[in-house]
Amino acid sequence: MAKIKLNFDELSPLEQEWFLTETRCDKCNEADLGIVDPVYYREDGKEFIEGKCKKCGAVQITEIVVQKLKQ
Repeated sequence: MAKIKLNFDELSPLEQEWFLTETRCDKCNEADLGIVDPVYYREDGKEFIEGKCKKCGAVQITEIVVQKLKQ
């Protein structure tokens, strides 16, 4: 399926800040480096944030998983 672009600004400010500062880079093999140029999209019924590592520029893709709290 094709990527369906979503609006990154529709995420809460807390979520935006987390993705921009806490994303792990697989190439650097380090956590909490963050990304630049975020792209928020849906593909195959799942949502993702894609951006470039702030340290090395490698493309990082994070799947957004929403967990429901038990009542």
